[in-house]
Amino acid sequence: MLSKKSNSESNELPCNTILLRALLRKDWINPDTNEVTSSAYIPRRNLDDEGLSVNISSTTLSDRYRESREFSKRFNKCFGVGSLHTGKIRNIICNKINNKRLDAKLDRDDHAFIVGFQCINDPAEIEHIAGQLAKITRLIV
Repeated sequence: MLSKKSNSESNELPCNTILLRALLRKDWINPDTNEVTSSAYIPRRNLDDEGLSVNISSTTLSDRYRESREFSKRFNKCFGVGSLHTGKIRNIICNKINNKRLDAKLDRDDHAFIVGFQCINDPAEIEHIAGQLAKITRLIV
């Protein structure tokens, strides 16, 4: 398991880290396509100021289904769990002017935040970035 590093050290995750996003609302999954929607990645004011909350997967691919089921049980209502690859998150540009990209930053041993677009105020741009995150999300359970 990863551990949180001191403030003087980087809290950057390796590119091959798999992250899990709890899908806490029914409309975060398209019932026709069974794919994650961009709504799952729209930051909520005053709740997602640090970034979008994700857990860090600690298992191999063969155990990820079981891990995801256990993860979903932490919430009163969870309609599914999606997985994202940290390296793919970093391919998403969130500021075209200075070529800034999204990132995932370690918060604690099993938790991280997707960061980089909290300062964007344009709803259309936020929706575009959220849509890109949804496209790279694989629904596990």
